[in-house]
Amino acid sequence: MMLFNTNSEWHQGWRVVVGAAFGMGTSYGLLMMTSGLFLKPMQEDFGWSRAALSFLPIISVISALMLPLTGYLLDRFGARVIGIIGLLALIAGYVLMAVVPPHIVIFYLVVGFIGLTASATGGISWTRGVATWFVHSRGAAFGLSMCGTSIISAGVMPFLNSVIATHGWRAGFVTLAAITLILGVPPVLLFFRERTKPGHRDHATGPAHAQPGLRLALASRRFWLLFGCFALVSIPLGGFMVHLVPILSDKGIDSGTAAMVGSVFALSIAVGRVAAGFLLDRVSPQAVAATCFTLPVIGVLLLNNLQPGVEQAGLIAAISGALIGLAQGAEGDFIAFFTARYFPLHMYSRVFGLIAMGTYAMISLGGLMFASLYDLFGRHQIAMFIAIGCYSSAALLILFVEKIEPSSQPSHRLESIEDGVS
Repeated sequence: MMLFNTNSEWHQGWRVVVGAAFGMGTSYGLLMMTSGLFLKPMQEDFGWSRAALSFLPIISVISALMLPLTGYLLDRFGARVIGIIGLLALIAGYVLMAVVPPHIVIFYLVVGFIGLTASATGGISWTRGVATWFVHSRGAAFGLSMCGTSIISAGVMPFLNSVIATHGWRAGFVTLAAITLILGVPPVLLFFRERTKPGHRDHATGPAHAQPGLRLALASRRFWLLFGCFALVSIPLGGFMVHLVPILSDKGIDSGTAAMVGSVFALSIAVGRVAAGFLLDRVSPQAVAATCFTLPVIGVLLLNNLQPGVEQAGLIAAISGALIGLAQGAEGDFIAFFTARYFPLHMYSRVFGLIAMGTYAMISLGGLMFASLYDLFGRHQIAMFIAIGCYSSAALLILFVEKIEPSSQPSHRLESIEDGVS
C-alpha cells in the first residue's frame, strides 16, 4: 500500500530534505571535498611525505569500521539525534586539527577522533530520515538531500583556498568548524526529523525484527553485487577527492585555477546527484548508474593526457573534473536508492552501513594508492589507469543487479519472510 501520494510527499517532506541537505553539506563530506587544499601547505609546514599527510584515507577506514555500529544506533535512536551529535563532534575535531602540533602520533590521534565520529554525519544518517518521508519520489529526494555537500563545497573551496593562502592551513580548519556550526547545525535542528506512522510501532526503534531479515539480505547475491560495484567505483573516487588539486598543480595549473576546477568538480557532484535522483524515479536505475560510472572514464583520459602549458588547459581540466565528479555525486544516491529499493526500511541503516563500509574502505584505499604511487613513481598515470578499470568494472556489475534475482519488489519478500520468522 502506498503511504501517501507524490504531491503529499513533497508537501510534507520538503523541510526534511532541506535540513538533510544542510546537514550533508557541512558533514564529513565537506572535509572530503576540501582535503586536497590542505595537503601541500601541511607538507611544507611539517615536512612529511604526502602519504603520511593523507589524513582522509585514515578517516575513511575508521569511519568505515564504525558504519555497522552507526547503522545500529540510527535504527535504535533515530537519525536526528545521531546526526546532530555527529556534527558537534566533527566541529570539535576541526578545532583539534587547527591546534595539532607537528607530532605524528598526536596528529594521528586527532585524525582517529574525526574518523570515529565521521560516519554519523554521512549519507547513512540523512538518507535514513528522508527515506521515511518519500516513496514515489525517493530518488529525487535523495539526490536533492545529498547535493548539499557539493553545493556548499563549491562555494567554500575558493574562499577556503584564500583563507589557507593568507592565514595558513590551521585557519582553514577553524573556518571548516565555523561553517559546520553556522550552516549545518541550525537547519538540522529546525527541519530534519523522521516520519513515524501513528498507531504503529516504528520498526527502526528496536532490534527485535532486524536480525532474521538482515541475515536474508546478506545471503542475497544482489547485496554482494551492490557491495562489489560500489566498492570498485569508490577506489578512484577516494583518489581524486584527495589528489585532484595536487594532480593539477603537478601539471602546471596554478593554485587559483586548480581551486576553481575543484569547485567545478564539486558542482558536478551536485548535478550528478540531482540528475541521477530524478532519472532513478523515471527510467531503468541500472542504466542510469552504468552511464554515470562510464562518463568518468572520459574525464580520466582527458586528465591523464593533459600536458603543462597546453592552450585551454584550465578548460580541459574543468571538463575532466566535471566528468569525474558526476560519478562521485551519483554514487551516494545509488547506494541509498538501491538499498531502499531492495531491502525493508527497518533494516535500511544496517544494510546501508554494510555497503557504505566497503565504499569508505575503498575510498581510503584509493587515497592511499594515489599517494603511494606518486611517492614511488613521481607521477599519477598508473593510478589513473587503475581508475579507468574500476569505473568500467563497476558499470558492468550494476547492470546485473536486477537480473540476478528476478523480483519486482524483493524488499517486500524479505519483509514478509522476516515478519513470519518473528
